[in-house]
Amino acid sequence: MSDIKIFTQCYFGADHSKQVTVTSVDGGPGTGPGSAEAALDVEDVAGLAPGAKIHVFQGPNMNDPFGPLDTWNAIAVADDASQVSSSWGLCETEVQQGAPGVLQVENEIFEQMAAQGQTVFSSAGDDGSDDCAGHGSTAVATNLSLDDPASQPYVTSVGGTTITNPSEPPAETVWNNGNNGGAGGGGISAVWAMQPWQDAVAVHQSTVNQACSNDPAGTADNYHLAGIGSTLPSGTQCRETPDVSALADPQSGPTIFYDGFWTQIGGTSSSTPMWAAMLAEINGSQGCATLAHGVGFADPLFYQVAAASPTAYAQAFSDVTKGNNDNLGVGTGVAWPATKGYDLATGLGAPRITDANGAPGLAAQMCAAATGKTAPVPTVSGLTQLSGTTSIAGGETVRIDGANFGSAAGAVYFGNVRASVVTWSAAAVTVNVPPFYAPNGTPAGAGGRADVAVVTAGHQSSSPSAAAVYQYTANASGAPVVDYVSAPNGPVAGGNTVHIIGAGLTGATSVHFGDVAATSFTVLSANEISVKVPASDAACAVSAAQGMCAVAVSVTTPSGTSSGPGILPAYQGPIVFNAAGAFVPPAGCGCEIVPAPQEYDYAAKPAITSVSPAYADENGSSADVITGSGFNLLTLEYVNVGTAGQGFSQDFDVLGITPTQITVGIPFAPQFTVEPLAVPLSLVSAGQLSNVSKVVYAGNPVLTSISKHLADQANPGHLKITGHGLVDVTSVVFQAQGDLSFLTSTSTAITNQTDTSLTVAIPQFFEFPVDVLACSATGCSEINPKVDTLLLVYAGRPVVTSSSPAAGPAHGGTTVTIQGALDSEVTAVDFGSVAGKLLAEPQAGPSGPLMVVAPPGKAGTKVNITITTLGGTLVGHPRSAVTKTATFTYKASSPTAPRNVTAKAGVKSATVSWSAPSDNGGGVVTQYRVVVSAKGHKPIVVKVGPHTTKVTVKLTPGVLWGFTVYARNKFGLGLPAAAKAVTPKP
Repeated sequence: MSDIKIFTQCYFGADHSKQVTVTSVDGGPGTGPGSAEAALDVEDVAGLAPGAKIHVFQGPNMNDPFGPLDTWNAIAVADDASQVSSSWGLCETEVQQGAPGVLQVENEIFEQMAAQGQTVFSSAGDDGSDDCAGHGSTAVATNLSLDDPASQPYVTSVGGTTITNPSEPPAETVWNNGNNGGAGGGGISAVWAMQPWQDAVAVHQSTVNQACSNDPAGTADNYHLAGIGSTLPSGTQCRETPDVSALADPQSGPTIFYDGFWTQIGGTSSSTPMWAAMLAEINGSQGCATLAHGVGFADPLFYQVAAASPTAYAQAFSDVTKGNNDNLGVGTGVAWPATKGYDLATGLGAPRITDANGAPGLAAQMCAAATGKTAPVPTVSGLTQLSGTTSIAGGETVRIDGANFGSAAGAVYFGNVRASVVTWSAAAVTVNVPPFYAPNGTPAGAGGRADVAVVTAGHQSSSPSAAAVYQYTANASGAPVVDYVSAPNGPVAGGNTVHIIGAGLTGATSVHFGDVAATSFTVLSANEISVKVPASDAACAVSAAQGMCAVAVSVTTPSGTSSGPGILPAYQGPIVFNAAGAFVPPAGCGCEIVPAPQEYDYAAKPAITSVSPAYADENGSSADVITGSGFNLLTLEYVNVGTAGQGFSQDFDVLGITPTQITVGIPFAPQFTVEPLAVPLSLVSAGQLSNVSKVVYAGNPVLTSISKHLADQANPGHLKITGHGLVDVTSVVFQAQGDLSFLTSTSTAITNQTDTSLTVAIPQFFEFPVDVLACSATGCSEINPKVDTLLLVYAGRPVVTSSSPAAGPAHGGTTVTIQGALDSEVTAVDFGSVAGKLLAEPQAGPSGPLMVVAPPGKAGTKVNITITTLGGTLVGHPRSAVTKTATFTYKASSPTAPRNVTAKAGVKSATVSWSAPSDNGGGVVTQYRVVVSAKGHKPIVVKVGPHTTKVTVKLTPGVLWGFTVYARNKFGLGLPAAAKAVTPKP
């Protein structure tokens, strides 16, 4: 409420949060992306309809796919709002496959709400023409798919636009920001027939895209998953979405206040509450003042206004004709483009409530249509059964009484299934009742209500009402039907109240839970009973060893007793989603993942006995196994990682379940730490909170020192590590440094572990420097070579056995090959007391040849060659012994290179200077030679005496010149030394 308070104070200078009431269903909501969308719904409505009273119903998605039904049913039972906005939804075909029966129960609830005069606005989705993609950047089967419940026939689906020019009316295109930016949903339903009121303006469908009726074999294609065929008669036109649209592009979306910050947000989750707010304003306008409940179920009126005339349509809607919603490329821009009039990308278009000057627009036309000022409104006043019963098989005769049906025959629909007309007059129509329609996959025997609509020859449709509801019952006897129990589980002791949803429930004489009669129930309507659950008598349809006691709920009326499909054991095992994103029972498992329509599950209070592993990753990548009792897929609601009762603690990432174990993905830690962080852990099953255990997040350890930096490769021994947050370290990683960091070895042999120190067995590894990293479930200590470097070496005093060649020039530079043993990890190669330059040493073993460059030496002297190694340091003898077979004799030679050679550019010249060489090679320096060169120019050679150390050379300016200096003695020209090239000035 604090966010709403700040939002309304900012926009209106007053706190409107008291206009908002909240009802929690099934424990209330969790957190995640939907939390911000809930704030968006409330603040969009509060901003556009500041005088509106807002009733927020909040419930969790839950582990059970039927969970959202409880929230929808609570809204329908409350019946205290003419407009309902929701951004919750799933891919239509995924729901059909993964939660059979849910689509049908949703339809029952939405038909009830329509008959009550409520308009449900639902977002068409933000994945363009492929709702199954689920906010991904690539297509997911089915490629052309809709969002449920927006695809439901008694729901108003809201798409999205982008405003390109805020003119009057605004210039708009289809919202489509590409595969990573989202697009407004829309297309053709694979489940539902077209509503009667949509037919007059709908996009023409061919047999190719009549997805709800063209695939009885269940062949996988752009619209269907394999094995789920269509059941409507061939040629049936299918529900099209969206119905309407509004601004949804997040780049220009509304600004809301959420979780302490102002943020911009968008999507059809934004356009949907905009429509709910606008309809609230329409219902509260002067034109609708005579209507007790506003325009009622608005969807038929939207189409009536649009179909009235081109002028009326242009005044009421801004027709969007540019763009498409194929953001993932599944329809190659063909599915679905914006066109003139109704289209599958933006529906009827964006609203024009009034024009800029207040001239009549959608508001005036909706009120006029609802009051019958524009044309007589067809109205159904009652239904009379003329033959047979209300069986789901249909075929019986019913008379529909009312007014303004017209003299010419039109059409009649039960739900959105067309009936066969027998007789027609302006005040009465007789029809043969069509069979009850339920989507493929719905459990057998489902029945329920059907809102009856009379459509005149002029395509004007009656609106749903309580007088126009037909009740389908299970069979010719008129026996009642139970389609759903809300909520379908509870404690063994009973005492909780649930609602039974179905048909033919009027006059119920008893309600049984298994073989136990309920002692208190109230028939609310022909479609709903409120009942107090009796205590379980442990007579279960499914053994209580399965983690619950499942029973069948039955209702008895004078016409008979309800029945339903058999109840199966709940699925046990890992939760695995198929390529289409649906979780379905494995073939032949003899199990269920959603309760049977008439099922109620008694469950004992869950108990947690242990949680493993001991530590979880603070980054949220861990899967913990909770062991205990009373666990079951159908009764588990959520796991609390954090304080129970707080929405942000609820975690629904269940990875697997059996009666005694639950595997759950652990979310991010509330904070990142060095030390372990314990957080309460509990779970809710059948409305009952378990005992509170804990999950311990591992900190990210800090390493401050290691007890040694050298170890014997053959017998490395143990290493003591000191630092902070070491108590939850589960492994120590030895990672090669530099370009070889992909080479690692891990030790889990940890002893003497405390928070500040531990001892670890060092694994054998290559002879490379490694970083020692202390690792927990969260991460490893930071790499710090100054502190954590360990080198595994071959221990033993090094040995030199030979060297070649045995002599070389006094100026040095001879490459000498040295043979020996235990001569890896060399730290020095000495020629007498002067170090040579090491070129190569053994890399993958303890011994091998060394390559070294001899340093300068005194001509005529003979020196011993020795080597120093780290392996020798380990045994106290770092340097090899002197041997006659490893000596080097310096022969008189030309000088070493001059020292300190530099060049300085001048005007059309350069000055080169140097110092005498460090060694004259056994003969005094007699001359210096300076060679000056440049690309494209002949080299210049300057010779000077032995006492000259600087020369100036005239050169071509603007050219880069290089300089090399040599010293000469009686033995020849010495080694070169070069200066940095310079460019003389003009």
